[in-house]
Amino acid sequence: MLVKAGYEVNVVMTENATKLINPLIFETISQNKVYSDVYERDMDSQVKHIKLAKNADCFVIAPLTANTMAKIVHGIADNLITNIVLAHTKKMILVPSMNVNMYENPVTQKNIEALKERHIVLSPDYGRLACGDYGKGKFPTTERIFEEIESYFVKKDLLGKKVLIGNGATVEDIDPVRYISNYSSGKMGNELALCAKRRGADVKVVCGKVNSDYRKFGIEYIDVKTNEDMYNSLKENFDEADILIMPAAPVDFKVKIKRF
Repeated sequence: MLVKAGYEVNVVMTENATKLINPLIFETISQNKVYSDVYERDMDSQVKHIKLAKNADCFVIAPLTANTMAKIVHGIADNLITNIVLAHTKKMILVPSMNVNMYENPVTQKNIEALKERHIVLSPDYGRLACGDYGKGKFPTTERIFEEIESYFVKKDLLGKKVLIGNGATVEDIDPVRYISNYSSGKMGNELALCAKRRGADVKVVCGKVNSDYRKFGIEYIDVKTNEDMYNSLKENFDEADILIMPAAPVDFKVKIKRF
């Protein structure tokens, strides 16, 4: 996904990671050498972890294990990745993924809070984990990680601003089977919401009937149905908003007498 989008990708793996996935896979996809040994030197004889740290515009650790997380928090550098972390001077994108009990452990939660002070930490998804347990700790979708990387490079000129968006089609019932609505997909409102979030805004979408939404990217959606529902929800959230955007498609008619 990153390579297709035009990014130059360099992959660094821990020794344990190479036992799970063959580095050749990443070398083939990225068309770059995969690094794992802190002592291995390139042909140009540069110190590897310093070179990789300086060359990276964005450093993503995915998945971030509880072990590596603890090492980062306490400044331990005993492998190539943790050496790069200490040499990297920019904000990182960290993607924790582990067993639910490990994730909810107070020590892990304390480490996560410490990392949030300096870096971007994506919360894991909820679902079935590799061990068979169910809970929070599942590796996020690649779409979420990709969106976070895209957002990383966008100027945060809306940081601290609250954006309220009315989006999608409303629905007015005729009877239990039929209703009045329109073909609005909600796509424009979704893209406006995503753009505002990338620019640092706190985004809230009052949303009618749409084909899809961007909740997975951390955007808050308030579901509504009728024109009156949308009006009341927008009115309720209006005073706290700095910016109001209205690509919504409310219906033009409603029945005088509903047949229920």
